[in-house]
Amino acid sequence: MAPDRDRRALRKARNADVVGHFSTDLAAAVAWGGELVKRLTQTYKKLNASREQFDRAMGQHAEMLARLEELEAHRAREEGEAKVQREALEAQLVAEKEAHEAEKAALALLEAELEEVKARAGQEAYYNASGFTDLRSSIFLIVIVHRIRMSSH
Repeated sequence: MAPDRDRRALRKARNADVVGHFSTDLAAAVAWGGELVKRLTQTYKKLNASREQFDRAMGQHAEMLARLEELEAHRAREEGEAKVQREALEAQLVAEKEAHEAEKAALALLEAELEEVKARAGQEAYYNASGFTDLRSSIFLIVIVHRIRMSSH
């Protein structure tokens, strides 16, 4: 129990001296043990505080990950909705372009028909002046037949 350096001195010493020697060493050991316990307690408290901070940080981290997943899901939904809306708008644009082209073609046909009617009106005026009245009804029938043909396309 005694260190090697102290054994020789203890063999030659009296009992009272040995008890004194051990008492001195024991007091130093107890004081050192008390300091050790104090330091271990402080370290344990710091460790617990660090663990609590770590647990809080991990909780916040988990919350942030959940929030990030929610935001990514929301963004994916919005991108899907935007894609559908864009496709619908593109389809609407194509339909409107086709309708515009159809209107332009119909307008060109109407203008050609108008020119034809004007030409026939001039002929009708000539025939009316000459006494032909059946031409007006024949032109009317031609225009109606022409419009029926156009509407069936």
